[in-house]
Amino acid sequence: MVTLAAGLLSLASQVHAGPVTQLSLGAGGEFANNAIRTQGGEAFSDAFRTLTLSSDRLVSGNLLTQATMAVDVAEVYLVKLNAQGQADMSTRRSFTEQLAVDWSQADYGAEQWSLAPVLLSAGTWELRVSGDVLGGKHGAAYSGRLQTGNSVPEPQTLALSLVALAAMAGLKRRRQQA
Repeated sequence: MVTLAAGLLSLASQVHAGPVTQLSLGAGGEFANNAIRTQGGEAFSDAFRTLTLSSDRLVSGNLLTQATMAVDVAEVYLVKLNAQGQADMSTRRSFTEQLAVDWSQADYGAEQWSLAPVLLSAGTWELRVSGDVLGGKHGAAYSGRLQTGNSVPEPQTLALSLVALAAMAGLKRRRQQA
């Protein structure tokens, strides 16, 4: 019975019911540009209309460049679009570079960027990625993923947690009486 209650409690934290979040690039929030083709030293800039949030949600994410391609990502961020579809730069939420490459010392490498969980308001958000492609004949590529979570537990999650806690309390009382 204790293992059942513990199992229910652990599952409660993983329940994510509630409003639907639409991710327009990939079913699981994936995004990528596998064909950045510029001459060496030229800049690139991508904008993806990625998130339509029906309610305020926690969002986190990551971006990774391919290890054999020389792409120097300069910035990655989310920005909310207003009713006219224009970016409101006051809502900008930037990714942080976790793994950098010193391109003056290397011909290839991988960069990694991440977005710590941040609360985004309901509406449409756009992901923007920009940087430079290094080298003369190489293309470049990157890929990433955005994940959403609930900022406040859903009623179903709270109910399941309470059931598990009540079962554990009942077992403890039974043991103390015995």
